[in-house]
Amino acid sequence: MKVNEVKKQIQAKSLDSFFVFTGEEIEAQRIYINKIAEVTGKTVKRIDKVSEAFNKRSSLFKTSSVYVARDDVEFWKSGVPLDKVGELLGDN
Repeated sequence: MKVNEVKKQIQAKSLDSFFVFTGEEIEAQRIYINKIAEVTGKTVKRIDKVSEAFNKRSSLFKTSSVYVARDDVEFWKSGVPLDKVGELLGDN
């Protein structure tokens, strides 16, 4: 997916449940992540491993988060099918 497609999803407030940002533009990635959190009404939570976000269903107060993991090589090596990631993330 290209950056302009992410921007369109943000503007439409109709977002995929899982994004992978690559490249050296860390500040641009941060801006997009914060905008995704803003339009979805969620907080950004930085984690070390993608697996930390799996199966974290909404709490008693029905809050969900935008989880951000950087450079999780173990996740990519795990072979988790990308079409299953959204299911594992629940409302996060």
